[in-house]
Amino acid sequence: MTATGPALSAAGVHVAIGGRDIVTGVDLEVDGGEIVALVGPNGCGKSTLLSGLAGVRRVSRGAVRFAGVNLSDIAPIELARLRALVTQLNRADTPFLVHEVVEMGRFPWTRTAEAARSAELVEQALTQCDLQSVRDRPFSQLSGGQQARVSLARALAQQAPVLMLDEPTAALDIHHQERLLTILADRRRTGAAILIVVHDLSLAAAYADRVLVMKAGRIVASGPTKKVMNAELLSQIYDHPVLTWTHPDTGQFVVLPDRTPGTAGYPPPAPRRPE
Repeated sequence: MTATGPALSAAGVHVAIGGRDIVTGVDLEVDGGEIVALVGPNGCGKSTLLSGLAGVRRVSRGAVRFAGVNLSDIAPIELARLRALVTQLNRADTPFLVHEVVEMGRFPWTRTAEAARSAELVEQALTQCDLQSVRDRPFSQLSGGQQARVSLARALAQQAPVLMLDEPTAALDIHHQERLLTILADRRRTGAAILIVVHDLSLAAAYADRVLVMKAGRIVASGPTKKVMNAELLSQIYDHPVLTWTHPDTGQFVVLPDRTPGTAGYPPPAPRRPE
């Protein structure tokens, strides 16, 4: 496929479920060599939007394009070579071993010149995701966090230029959360376009080049991470006070909920007993 344009783009996209628009009028672009985080409160349409962009759910209005080519004009096998998708849910009853699930990421490249690299890429993905010790275990016997890492490894082995991930850190411990984002940062440096739905605002602040803020089915803010993720906007979007600052020792941009006693959601300090 020969085309030009952003790795992934959407123009006026609507996605409906049960005849009702969940996503309305979304415009976005994700270029190669950047991580874009999609954030917003529960139920605002992030996962629905991602599924529409990935071609899993039908877009009712608007256009989705990969490298300038309309999603509707891309054959399924070609789409699988263009984008890899990591979803929130994994089939717990999947009757395959871990390495077999990861190998599924190479299926789109069967009978192509890229097939010669499949074994190498599968081993690389297993190692990156810390799965070598469980490579021969049934997928169904893994913990939720391990299953999430297998899904990531499958997507990495796919070697698609666009990576789309829906809350991939939700089941992971802090070590593997940071490991996952480090892996994505490495992919960014090799030119991958990465769109990630994430609830942990601190991860978005630390790793995303740009942020899209979603509420009630619409993108309400977009732009560079530090500019968009300001305390006033995030506090309004999440209906909870948020703090942002730059760490004085590391220079890292930090986003955290304001847990000061007496703020929304937190009780005031208990009165002291008289002595």
